[in-house]
Order: sequence, then C-alpha cells, then structure tokens
Amino acid sequence: MTNMLLWVVSALSLNRFWEEVMVHRSVLMDWVRDALAAHGGQARIVQVSKHIWENHEKKLRDSGELFYTWQYDFRWAAERLRKKKIMKPADESPKGIWELA
Repeated sequence: MTNMLLWVVSALSLNRFWEEVMVHRSVLMDWVRDALAAHGGQARIVQVSKHIWENHEKKLRDSGELFYTWQYDFRWAAERLRKKKIMKPADESPKGIWELA
C-alpha cells in the first residue's frame, strides 16, 4: 500500500512539474511574437533569441529548468505560432528568417 501511495504522489508531482513547464513554455509564444513585431514583422532567429534574452533575462534565469531549455523551447513556440497561422510557414519565408503572417 505504501509503495502504491508513493507512486501516486510521484505521478502527481510529475504532472505538476510538466504543467509548470508548459505554462512557462507557452509564454515564449508571446515573446517570439513580440520579438518579431519589434523587428518589423520579420527577423533572423538570432535576432529573436537576442531580443528575448535582452527583454526577459531575469525571468529566464528565475524559471528553473526553462533556463536551460529556452533556446529549444522558443523554436517550439515558433512552430506553435505557425500552426495558429500567426507566423508564416517556414517554406514561405527566406531561409533563417521568421515572419509574422
């Protein structure tokens, strides 16, 4: 019984962990959109990354594991923005350029 209870508590903790990560990851969608808007609707990936870092460094440093994964996660955010048609599909933009739709 004790082992089962520990498993349930561990599973709940893991679910809370992933919910927290997802909440933070979803903020990156706003940050990517804001970075593109600040660059006239299009920017190189490095410009987006630099904009996010310059405007959200403290939040990133305080975000726990997201601090170590945000470079990957903001690319995930761009894919989500493409699926929502907020960004142009990659094959409709010049190589290495992200664009708002």
